[in-house]
Amino acid sequence: MKPSEFTLVSILRFVQLVSEILPPGVINAVTGEGNVGAAITGYPDIQKVVFTGSTPTGRRVMASASANLKRCTLELGGNDAGIVLPDVDVKKIAPKLFGAAFHNNGQTCAALKRMDREGYFFEPTIVADLTDGSRLVDKEPFGPIVPIIKYTDIDEVIERANRLDKGLGGSVWSSDAARAAELAQRLECGSAWVNDHGAIQPDAPFGGVKQSGIGVEFSLYGLEEYTSIQTLEITHQVQIQARCRAESSRVDWAALGVRSPAVLDDQK
Repeated sequence: MKPSEFTLVSILRFVQLVSEILPPGVINAVTGEGNVGAAITGYPDIQKVVFTGSTPTGRRVMASASANLKRCTLELGGNDAGIVLPDVDVKKIAPKLFGAAFHNNGQTCAALKRMDREGYFFEPTIVADLTDGSRLVDKEPFGPIVPIIKYTDIDEVIERANRLDKGLGGSVWSSDAARAAELAQRLECGSAWVNDHGAIQPDAPFGGVKQSGIGVEFSLYGLEEYTSIQTLEITHQVQIQARCRAESSRVDWAALGVRSPAVLDDQK
């Protein structure tokens, strides 16, 4: 494990605690700047790399890992859209929207980072009346700020939510859960929520599409990312020959004007 050079203490403490449970050598930590990470991703004896971070750094990780075709799981940047439908009780869901946007001070990859609301905005609002193309809308704001973008047509807002090259998460908020679920499945993202956002859990796969990553973490699917499939085929030649002899004994080869394969085999 190689933590960011800016968050060493918490990760090293985590490794220390986990090492008290796992056998020696199962988990290790190395520290340093970007050159250490580059050495890890380029080292030929390492067969798997899992990286969480920005999309530009993820591209460099993948390029370095390609030297010996390392398998990669990349959980990269996101710019999650949350679509609030007009039938929702805004006051009722406001605390959940606030938490989805600002938990961990907004410094979470799966935080709600673009909020689309029909016609008007509601408190607490950081930046209102923005449009697509604004830097705050198009770029991932990794901090405690969220833009509010108006919409009037549901098909249009789905298209706008999907127009960016990021696809980590997204959500639809509505009093009609079935309709919201149908709309959520139209979002081009790895995780979609209805009346919630960023609810990551260990038994459900989590990962991005487009420029938000490759592969998944968590759940059985996440564990399978650390395995390789091997197909094993065993041919029992003696059994096959015996089966052929048994089948050939049921055929009247003389009536067909040919010699029995068993006879031909015995003459070899």
